Formats: sequence, C-alpha cells, structure tokens
Amino acid sequence: MTVVVFLLDGCRADALAKAKAGNILGLMEEGVVAKRCRTVYPSLTGPGHVSILTGAYPERTGIVGHFYWDRKSRKILDIFSDKYCMSKTVLELLTEHGMEGASFGSYMGRGSADGRFRRAAKKSASWISGRKSLMGMIERSPSIYKFLRGFAVGRYSGFERDFQKGGHDMYYVAFNEVDKAGHVHGPESPEYFEAIKECDEKVGEAIQVAEKAGREVTVVVTSDHGQTSVREKLGLGALSLEEAGYGMDGSVDVSGARIITYKKGGETAVAAVVSRHVQIWLSRPGDAADVAELLEGRKGIEHVILKEEAKADHLAHERLGDVSFCLAPGYGFEFLPNCVKGDHGGIDPADMEVPLVIYKKGVGHFEIGEASTVDVAPTLLHVLGIPPAGQMQGRVLLRT
Repeated sequence: MTVVVFLLDGCRADALAKAKAGNILGLMEEGVVAKRCRTVYPSLTGPGHVSILTGAYPERTGIVGHFYWDRKSRKILDIFSDKYCMSKTVLELLTEHGMEGASFGSYMGRGSADGRFRRAAKKSASWISGRKSLMGMIERSPSIYKFLRGFAVGRYSGFERDFQKGGHDMYYVAFNEVDKAGHVHGPESPEYFEAIKECDEKVGEAIQVAEKAGREVTVVVTSDHGQTSVREKLGLGALSLEEAGYGMDGSVDVSGARIITYKKGGETAVAAVVSRHVQIWLSRPGDAADVAELLEGRKGIEHVILKEEAKADHLAHERLGDVSFCLAPGYGFEFLPNCVKGDHGGIDPADMEVPLVIYKKGVGHFEIGEASTVDVAPTLLHVLGIPPAGQMQGRVLLRT
C-alpha cells in the first residue's frame, strides 16, 4: 500500500466544484468526503501544514503562526519551519516503523527521506532564511527564488520520477500555484480556478501511473487553508497602539510579513502581521487587556483574544502573543506584498474550510459530516497499519 497526500495550498472547500476539477471530483464520487473540514487557526501555511503532518493543533505543535517573540533574547524568531515543531511528523513516525515517506513542494516535511543533494540544499536554505538582507534580495527576484526553492523543497518532477519507481510508502506533495493565484487574482477569479485545474491534471496523471503499474494507492486531497477575497485594505494606522501608550517605533518586512515594534517608556511591544492574522507580544503582559480593548471594535478587526482565552482555538501555547486577532471578511493589509486581491489567516469559513477527500479502493463512497486537518495524520497511519501516536489529537476517518 502506498499513500499519496496532495495538498492544494490555499484551496477553498467550495473551489473544486467551481473549477470543474474532474479527477478530484471523480475521487469524491468514489471515496470518502468531508462535508465540512476545518483547518487549524490561524489559517496560515505553517500551522496548516504542520496540523496535517502531525495530527495535532498549534497548542501542542507550538507552530502558532510564522513568528514568535522570545522574551529572554528579546528577538523575533521565524518559526516557518518544522524544525520548531514540538510534535513528531507522520514521516518521522513511518521511519520508526521501518517505512519511508518523502515530501515534495513544502518546507514542512521533517522526516522526509531526502537524497544527499536535497539535504544540503535544505541546510543552505535554512542558513539563508536567517540572513534578512540576503533573503530580501532573493525574494525580490521571483525567478531566482523559485529556482532555489525547488532545490530545497523538491520539485514535482522529482515526485514523478520517484513515484514511478514506487520508492516510498508515503508521499506528501504540495502545490503552491493555487495559493499564489488566490493572492494575486482573488479566490473567485478564472486564474484561481485554472490553477486548481492544473493541479487536478497532475493528480489524475499520478493515479494513472499507479493504475498502470497495478499498485494499490490511497489518495488524500486537502489543503492547509482557504482564501478570502480582499475588497478593502487597512494601513499601518489600523495597528496603532498609541492610545494604550505604545508608540510605533519601527516596521520591517520579513519574508512577506511585517514585524512592527512599539515603545512605551522602557517597555516594548512587538507585532507580527502575517496575511490576515496579527499577534502582539508585550514585555509587560499586564497591558494586554488595555491593548485588546483598544483593538476591539476597530474597523476591519475581529476575534480579538487574550493569551489566556486561546484554549477554545487550540492555541494555548507559551509562544502565542499576549493579544491576537484577525481581520474580518473582505479586509486585508495594504502593506503586505502578497495581499493583492486575496489573502487568508482569518477565522471565517472562506479561510478555515478546506477540501478533504480520501480515496481507497474498496472503501466506497460515504460522507463525513465534520472533520479537521488534524484527522489526516492518524488516518494515514491507520491505512499503513501503524497505530496513531499519543501526540495526535485527530481521529481516524476510515475504519476498514
């Protein structure tokens, strides 16, 4: 048995039908479909991928966003890497049971059985990502960024070659074209649906390869988050904390996000703005209630919570900001380069609800009412005959 997870980054739950993604829709007719599958909050790439790979929520993985402010070192740390994940990935668990899995197209994939060259490329990418000036230069040249990224995360052509040989027990294949199209053109655009159709064609080709070779394959199609249409944009003024005594002290772009620093006498506040989600850390946490009160009711802002209120969102972790919030539907930030006509990170269904399709020959078609991306990892292990790990908070969706 081989398991293949196809992740369509940024694909909304309602988009497959609109895009007329024939191959995936065919899997839906013959397989298991979640009527309503939710990703984890915040609906960002890092937390979403990690939830699928670990079967755990941010409260357990520690990937509460793409950044966190370390009070001891007084530094903002970029945690958009599963080396900061505090739970084992399904790829690592496979290795413990004498199996192998490989990741293609995603920075998330700890435990992937990579070749020597790709392991070296990953180390180089990790080093480069820690050098802000160098990373900024690379990101300003999309062609160079795409070329170098391919070495680090693995290209789809690499998956094709490996899959034809049947070299691994599991494959985790991520497509980022859908997310890119959503950011630039919006999640209701022809370009967004065309990107989905292109990914759908690759899914179909992989299935044909398996059928031609007579191999038994379980296919999972899902996403790390959805996408919201952006109709109105907020400037830096929306993040002013002046009334709480914190004056804005600096603002810098980091990997498509914005890090803002504030000063209040000898005290400091740091905000990380990633897509439509914001976290604020205070050197004096006692000010959190005042900051939250200031933000509540402000135009375009919703779901303002204090750190101690994060349990309901499965976000109660020491890395979480003292105050966090997201933007209301239709809103984005004008200063973020990726926020053109679409973005994500919010709590509304367009951001949170994603497709989840599981096809295994012989199981037949049935629908699951409610599911979560944390259900994927325990289900994968079940298919491969491995008991779910104790760290996992998700449930097995197949019982055969």
